[in-house]
Amino acid sequence: MLIALASLTLLAAWVIAQNLAHEGKVLALGLFFLGSLGYFTTCSGIFHVWYRRQGMAVYFGHQFVWLALMDYAAWSAGPIWLLALPLASQAILLLSGRALWLTLLAAIAAASLPLLPLRGLQIFYGALNIGSSLFFTIGCSFAIRREHETRAELQAAHEKLQLHAEKIETLAAAEERNRLAREIHDGVAHHLTAANVLLAAGQALLPSEMPGAARGPLEKAQSQIRAALLELRESIDSRHLRTAALP
Repeated sequence: MLIALASLTLLAAWVIAQNLAHEGKVLALGLFFLGSLGYFTTCSGIFHVWYRRQGMAVYFGHQFVWLALMDYAAWSAGPIWLLALPLASQAILLLSGRALWLTLLAAIAAASLPLLPLRGLQIFYGALNIGSSLFFTIGCSFAIRREHETRAELQAAHEKLQLHAEKIETLAAAEERNRLAREIHDGVAHHLTAANVLLAAGQALLPSEMPGAARGPLEKAQSQIRAALLELRESIDSRHLRTAALP
């Protein structure tokens, strides 16, 4: 959009410069050339970093200065209103709120200045040319702005959905691990409990006069089984706590 407007304004500037040269207005041609050089240098982005530090007010202020100089030098030497179109388009794409509407109204006013010396039907045809150019430029610029905003909103929504999906995946994995841990715990705990009961029954069947050295390994085995059961319960409890702590 801006490239097309820049090409159009360059063509308009060329036509205006030729008309001024043909009419022999050397001073006006020099002022118009100076204004054009400053205007297109400002819009080209060469000093983009500097303008970012200074702010949009300085950027658009310089454009208005150069545009006013071109208007003064080439009041009626050609389609001067075309030179205000990039300014209006940039205001829509870069500004918002009150600054947008003030800059846009100023650009429309600058584009309408060539209507002042006209009379009769010339005003009608001039207003038709200027109005149609402004209407097309402003409409397309707002459409491009809305597309950029919609794309940014979709990107933000996509990032939120992706983050939500990652959280759901993490929770699902944690739930699956807990399910498997519970199944393992139930199976292993059952076998360990059964082994503990069998060891207790075996100890009850041993003769009471059997020395303690013979009972020692059985009691140690029971102690190991109880410790294993306790570790299983603590492992399951810690997994539940980690799952509850997930966002």
